[in-house]
Amino acid sequence: MLTLEDFEPLTIEEFQQLKLDAATYQAGEIYVCRKFYDYNKDVLIDPVFVRNSDYCMIVSKNDPEDTNLTYID
Repeated sequence: MLTLEDFEPLTIEEFQQLKLDAATYQAGEIYVCRKFYDYNKDVLIDPVFVRNSDYCMIVSKNDPEDTNLTYID
C-alpha cells in the first residue's frame, strides 16, 4: 500500500510546474493517489510519485485520452 513516504517531496512551485508539464496526472489526498494507483498500476507508463505540503500526485507518460485509465473524483 502506498504511503506518503513513497512520494518525493517537492516545493509548491515544483509541484505546480510538474502538474503543468505532465501528460497525465492524478492529484489529491493520499487515499486518492492510492486508489488511482491501485486501479491503474498495470497500465501506468513510468509513474512518478510526488507531493507538496498539502497534496500528493502521481504523474505518468500515458496519453491524456488513454481510456484504460480510471481517475478518482
